[in-house]
Amino acid sequence: MNTRIYSTDKGQVIRRIPDNDIIIEFGNLSWKLSILQLKMLKSFAKNIDGSYFKKINQNSFYRRKVRIPIHGTTLSILLSTDELEDFKALLSGIPANALEKEDIYNILYHITENHYDRPDEPTDEIHLIHPSFKYFLN
Repeated sequence: MNTRIYSTDKGQVIRRIPDNDIIIEFGNLSWKLSILQLKMLKSFAKNIDGSYFKKINQNSFYRRKVRIPIHGTTLSILLSTDELEDFKALLSGIPANALEKEDIYNILYHITENHYDRPDEPTDEIHLIHPSFKYFLN
């Protein structure tokens, strides 16, 4: 199950439940991060000074002057200063509570909404607690 937790006209942030991965789509880029990685990216991006990079990279052959290397790869994200501001706006708009782990009720709700005890029988009923989970709750 995917839940869009924030979006702008330039991108979106999606949370995958129950694995709690975060998908960021920005421009023509998409990447999957853990919640911790996203928090680190938000902190890093908030402190990038686009005008500084534009100045020091003015003679670079890249058209976009803000270069963000991707750790462990030879790839970099190249942004103009306007794109950097759009990227920061996307990341800063994510509500803090959207990055908290699911509570036990929501985890069980999502697991049991698949009707494991009667998979062949269509029903509108949602079992909040599956019988096999009863020993976890005592």
